[in-house]
Parts: sequence; structure tokens; C-alpha cells
Amino acid sequence: MTRGGGNALELTKIALDVDLKNRYLGTGNTALAVDKIATSLGTAEGFRHATSVSESGERITANISESLRSGVFADKTVKDLAIEIAVKDLDKASIETISHVFEDTCGMQNATAEEGERFSEALRTLLVQGFSFGMPKLAGSVGNGSIAGNLMVVARKAADTNAPIALAKMLTANGELSLKGDALTTDQKQMAVQMGAAQELEGALKASFEYADGMLRANGRVFDAGMVDNALHAADQTLNAFFATKPRTPARAAIAAPVEPVAPAEPAAPAIPPAPAEAAAPAAPAAAPAAPAAPVTAPAPSAPATAECGNVKQCLAQTLKAAAREDVDSVRSLATRIDGFAKPDLGNRAVSRKLNSQGLEALKADQPAAAADLFRNGLAENPRDVEIAGNLGFALVKAGKAAEAVEVLTNALQLDPRRSSTWTPLAEALALAGRKEEAQAALWVAFQWSGNRDKSLAFYADRSEKEAATRPALAELYSTVRAWVSEGRKPKFTALAG
Repeated sequence: MTRGGGNALELTKIALDVDLKNRYLGTGNTALAVDKIATSLGTAEGFRHATSVSESGERITANISESLRSGVFADKTVKDLAIEIAVKDLDKASIETISHVFEDTCGMQNATAEEGERFSEALRTLLVQGFSFGMPKLAGSVGNGSIAGNLMVVARKAADTNAPIALAKMLTANGELSLKGDALTTDQKQMAVQMGAAQELEGALKASFEYADGMLRANGRVFDAGMVDNALHAADQTLNAFFATKPRTPARAAIAAPVEPVAPAEPAAPAIPPAPAEAAAPAAPAAAPAAPAAPVTAPAPSAPATAECGNVKQCLAQTLKAAAREDVDSVRSLATRIDGFAKPDLGNRAVSRKLNSQGLEALKADQPAAAADLFRNGLAENPRDVEIAGNLGFALVKAGKAAEAVEVLTNALQLDPRRSSTWTPLAEALALAGRKEEAQAALWVAFQWSGNRDKSLAFYADRSEKEAATRPALAELYSTVRAWVSEGRKPKFTALAG
């Protein structure tokens, strides 16, 4: 029971069941049941909400069902209310890309130009490949009457997937609603009939409509579809202008708040994305954060100036030296420098994403070598995919190939130098390669780009404990950097001191 602001809410016997298979695709099942809900507006009993999302080939289908055993609202009694909502045949690769980019960029607030292009491309593909959505079932009792209906909208696959979006050609829709008994008052029924919104048929008030190819039919009559067509045309203009606009990298200095990550169970577990999953381009780290858990000292005025670096390896070396002296401004400047380097051409995204999914399955099966081969092939198909590059680096770390992992993850920084989930496995690879100081500096940089530093600290503590017996180099790495960023106990640097 909660009370406040003149309102009360009572929930009784809540049950939640979650079984997700892939959080980026949303596949799996969830269910929420509440025995009783009571508010000042009414009461409801036997509420249940369930979702089921499944894959079929390259398509995703989601079904949502809600039911209510009984309820009383505004003097109306409802019983056995059931609603089903369905979204069918969504392009799987597009959904996965949109989900990844949206999470990595905190809802597109911190997107790089490349991420913006990926998001735009995936959204357009989602539209032109076709899908359907609607409410296949609405049924229940209202007072002494009943209600039944359905609504479906189909977005047909575009005849020319490269042509501008034309929703009026793509969309069809139909639906019907039937009311029996006293679900509506007599006055409400008469008004609906007089306005042409419904017909009295077979002892029931029925309404139906169909829209296709620019023509609108409702209750057996043809209506002017001009308003619908104008609305769809306006939507076309907005969508096509968005897809034609080349996304720009936002001014990072103007972004104040970093992105919230999702801390995984493994340091860079890609399935479970690498490291604590951070946004691909979070806000630049604060020079002197206020949170006591992340005391990053502001660089001294006499801090060495950052020399110009000509490639990502040179910039990495300078970034690690800047980290060793806690020079956040230089870390920012070097990330901007890396941003300006040429990026590889986009490749076959569909094939690369399929190989990425197969690699993730291999990781789940504890087959890092096989996963690395799949990720390597996926990166060859699309060298611009920073997620696959990070996944490959993580798989190589798991497979004991630290030197190769360092090379792969260094190159991944060129795709996005602000991705904490690239810096973290890079730190692990450096530690396992015996490059202790560089590893600590790299993890310090990962912490600066962390969207949620409290979660990162908890992650470091967990990794330090879990790796103590099998990989002590990693346990020491996480323990040392955790003490550095949370307690100010900076490690002594020798090789990086210059």
C-alpha cells in the first residue's frame, strides 16, 4: 500500500516471471500477475500481462496479452476482459542494430556520426522490409453488455526498397468493433449511428473500417480519405528528410551527463556486451567529478602537452601516458584526434550481424576459439562494426591470445575511442600480456568513459574476486584500479611516467 498527494494505491500478491534469451532482440517470455489493484478510481482483480517474443528466420514476432478477471471503474463493471496485441515480421537485424545503438548512445544523445548512420539505415530497413501490428483480439463484458473487436495495420514490403518512403502505398488497415447490451447508453448509441460511426446490426452496435491504396471505407460506405492521405504524406516528408540527413557527431563538451550502462556478469562478455556495457560515445569525463566514488583529479597546469599522434597506436600510447598522470583533458583531446582518422568502408552488415550472433552463441557454449573465428569473419564482412571488433577482442582474451587481442582492440578504438566496453577488454589483454602499467592506465580510461561509475566499481570488485584463483594478473588489475579511482590510491608508474 502506498499513499501520497491525496492518492492511494494497493497491490496484492504480485508475481513476476522473466525468461529472456536475447536482451537486444527482446526474445523470450515475461509475465506479470497482480491479484488485486485498488485506487481511488476503482478496483481490479486478477490482472495478468504477458509477452512472448520469438525469432523465425530473419524476422521477429512479439505477442502481448492482457487479461482482467473483474473490475469496477466509474460505476462500470467489467469482467473477463482480454486484449491481445501483436507485432509481426519485424526485420531481426534492424531491431538488433537499433537496440544496440540506442543503448550504447543513451537514446542517441551521445551518438557518433557512424552510429547515427547505422541507426538511420536500420530504421529505414525496418520500414521498407514490411511488418504488421495491431490488436487481433479485444473481448469482455461491460455491465450487462459485451465488447469484441480487432484492429490490424500492415506495412507491405516496399516494391523498391531504395525509393523514398511512401506510406500511403505501403500501409493497409482494417478493424471492427461490436457492442452488445448496455455497454453504451442509449444516447451514446444514437449519436454513433447518426454520425455514421457505427451501424445497428443483428441486435448489436457494430463499427468497421478498411483503408487500402488511398481509399477509406467505413461501415460499408466510402469516405474521403484526404485527411488520412495528408497525414501519411506529412509523415513521408519527415521520414525521408531524416533518412537523407547525414547524422552529425554531437558536441561532446556540451553533454553533461554520462550514459547509464548495464553491468554484465563478465568483464567484456559480449552477449552480455563487452565490459560493463557502456554507451559507445558517452559524455567526456569530468575533470573533477563530485561523486566521492570517482575522485578524478584535475590535471595540473604544468601537465605535459599532448603531442600530435598520426595513427591509433601512437594515440593509444599517448592516452595511456595521460592516464598515468590523471590528465583527463589530454584523454579527451586524444579521443577527438582519433575521431578524425579515416574509418573503414561499411561492408555487408546483414552477413556480419549473423556471424556476430553465431559468435555470441559460441561464447555462451564456452567455445572462445570458435567464437573468435566467427567474429573475425564478421569483422571482415563489415570492418566498421565496433561491437564485433570488441567481441572479437574479448573472445581472444578468453582464448588466451592476449597479444592478438591487444592488436584487435587497439584497431577498434579507431572506430570509437570513447567506448568503455572496448577499453575494458583492452586493459585485460594488456594485463595478460604482461604489460601491467599499460593495463592499469587503460582501465582508468575505461572508468572515465563509464556511464555509471558506481556499477563499474561494483563490477571491478566482482572481477577481482572471481579472477583471484585462475588469473591473478586480472585480479590485481581490477583491485588496483578500483582502489585508485575510489580511494585515490594511485599506483606507481615507471614506464609511463615520462
